[in-house]
Amino acid sequence: MSQEVYFKLASESVTAGAISVALGIEADRITVRGSRQESPRPIPVSHSWIVHSRDTSQPLDAQASSVLDRIAHVADTVRTMVLRGDVSASLVFIRYFNDSDGEDENLEPVVAPDGAIFEAIAGQHQLLGWHLKADQLALLAHMRATINADEYG
Repeated sequence: MSQEVYFKLASESVTAGAISVALGIEADRITVRGSRQESPRPIPVSHSWIVHSRDTSQPLDAQASSVLDRIAHVADTVRTMVLRGDVSASLVFIRYFNDSDGEDENLEPVVAPDGAIFEAIAGQHQLLGWHLKADQLALLAHMRATINADEYG
């Protein structure tokens, strides 16, 4: 399994370069509207400005914390852009099951601090599950950002 988290600002009219200038932060990755196809419909459909987790081996919640820490100081600017109506914001979680380049499931027994031994059960991959803290949810709500979780198998 492999997985990643990123924060994305998307717009049909505001370029990733303009977003970088407004935020004072360079994106880790961008897309340009219509760069792959102009007609009959532009692909990609929007410009996007993306800041992603730098360590995709971490659990999703740790990756989300890393990404949100990187953008928290520009939350007011993100909110202003989103409320203006021409930019959308989202925190994106993506998980790929059966990825040959991903992390294998760890089936080694786990020893608890009291010495109890817990056998791992197949199908309960150590990277499954994630959560966001209340302050992280509040930050996303302040920025008017959505949460998008995709899984591919």
